[in-house]
Amino acid sequence: MDEDGVEDMPALAELARRNTPTRIMIAGDSITHGQEGDYTWRYRLWEWLVKQNVAFDFVGPYTGVDTPLEARPPQPPQPTEIPTHPFWEDANYPGTGSHRIEWGYAEDAAKHFDADHFATSGYKVELASSVIHDRVREYSPDILLVLMGYNDLAWSCGSWVGFSCLDNDLPQTVLAHTKKFIDEARRANPSIKLAIGNVVHRTMIRDDIVRNTVSYNNMLSGSIPQLTTAESPVYLVDVASEYSCGPDRPCPGAFDGLHPSMLGEYEIARAFSKVMVEKFRIGSESLITVPNVSTLPQKDLSPPANIKAEGSPTGIKLTWDRRYGIVMYESGWREQGTTEWMVLKQPRNRTDLILSESGLRYEFRLRACYGLECTSEWSDVFTATSNRATAPPPEAIRTVAIDTGFDVSWSSPVDAKRWNITQYEIGFGVPGALFYNSTGSLGSKGSFTGLIVGGIYTIRAATWTDPEGGGLYAYGRPILVGGGVPHTPSSLNLMAVNDTSIRATWQASQGAAGYVLALHKPGGRSSSIGKDSIIAYGPLQDLSVPSLLRNQIEVCAMAVNGVLESESTCALIGQPGFEMYSDENGRSLLYPGTLFAAVFMFTTYMLWRRVRRRKGRYS
Repeated sequence: MDEDGVEDMPALAELARRNTPTRIMIAGDSITHGQEGDYTWRYRLWEWLVKQNVAFDFVGPYTGVDTPLEARPPQPPQPTEIPTHPFWEDANYPGTGSHRIEWGYAEDAAKHFDADHFATSGYKVELASSVIHDRVREYSPDILLVLMGYNDLAWSCGSWVGFSCLDNDLPQTVLAHTKKFIDEARRANPSIKLAIGNVVHRTMIRDDIVRNTVSYNNMLSGSIPQLTTAESPVYLVDVASEYSCGPDRPCPGAFDGLHPSMLGEYEIARAFSKVMVEKFRIGSESLITVPNVSTLPQKDLSPPANIKAEGSPTGIKLTWDRRYGIVMYESGWREQGTTEWMVLKQPRNRTDLILSESGLRYEFRLRACYGLECTSEWSDVFTATSNRATAPPPEAIRTVAIDTGFDVSWSSPVDAKRWNITQYEIGFGVPGALFYNSTGSLGSKGSFTGLIVGGIYTIRAATWTDPEGGGLYAYGRPILVGGGVPHTPSSLNLMAVNDTSIRATWQASQGAAGYVLALHKPGGRSSSIGKDSIIAYGPLQDLSVPSLLRNQIEVCAMAVNGVLESESTCALIGQPGFEMYSDENGRSLLYPGTLFAAVFMFTTYMLWRRVRRRKGRYS
């Protein structure tokens, strides 16, 4: 009270302010969410705030890290006929809804860690901007710490994911979403303070990510003066400069080339602590000391236990006991009797080797990984035999290029009544893609739009049945989005590689999505090359033959764009102009005096089966 016995209201207000915790909400994606066994940069920031003797309260709807993936067989894609909703609202999506976990941090993390947050693995600024108003209104933060944007820049559009960037300026679009995020937060709390982190750099996987990250970060930095107001300031957090990772330098800050290692967690926390001290006047000294990598705890990467390899309807499955904090494994497989191991990393404690038929016998081994680091010991070798028993793929796959995508239709597989068909899977990707965009269908046709005009896409289809699961793929003709009838190939040349294969080359055709090749007896071809043909994606194709016969064989090629096709161009094996490969002494690699000829052996599907029989594929 003052000398008149009246309370000193300003002093009491200041005292109350000091004793009232500052409510802080941390919003982000997987870099902020963390994985099982992580401390997270949120934890390191919490440690720093505690040591600074700051009164604070982390707020938000979630408390745990991302949910480890369940060990389950390959799952069918969502049918287009069934309504969908955003994945972060899907109770069946790992890490969301009822599948969220309440903890999951490093085993020695403090149990009184104030873990409340608003981060979801896979989140984009675009998505967060639509819900941040409700989150701010519900949890009343005084300060928002935001670290998002990588997923927007890497997985929104472009040739990698197969969808067009309609405005051709992705960084500008992401900046617009960031501005909307800020506006929506202010609509719930006009005086909210924000610290916005720029996007971290990762190891090199695609040039466009590097360009877009640099462009967005520059745009964000230049926009801060326009984004800030006297009542609701916005500050830039230069996380990218603190984070020891990038496309042209070592990456100790990330365990997998992107997500923070224990070192990276400290680096991100330090970047935010600097802004909190310098701009928000929270704390007296930023998190200056970052531990040396050699002093940080190491993961236990000993081989997993209880490994089992056994046949399954799709081939062979490999399962093992999951160990806490290990979220990546590397499995190796090879056909019994061979020496070369094929390997693949797997984020769940189950691997499915998809094989073309039953009776194939394979060997397996396994080891635990920490991100990209798979240097631990391998397990013992386990052996199993394929029990492949799935439905054949759809028949008569018909693809039609349209202005911004393609239409596709198909018919039921052979012997369809034998199977309990639940849906079909349609996938598309750029030629040679390791990953396809896949969707499900309950019918016999589909339409895909929003693709890159001028882009070439391969299209495949599979049958899903209950209880067997997904079958093998059959491939339709490739399409050129927005294209028409392609020009006829020219300058078709044939060369004998050896006594069992022939190489065909030709001049590329304008407007071609691919080429269809077939072999005939001279004059035996029809006006259109039928399904007994090979699809090539460039002007070169090796054709396998069983042996050299004495009959002349005609090779024909035509350019295609889905159902649209050019005229055929043909050449004869064994006629003038037919070339032979020779050895270093100039001797023919073919048997002397033989007239060179061939018969067609495999359809595209049978070629695919042959490769898969030897190597298999993983899911």
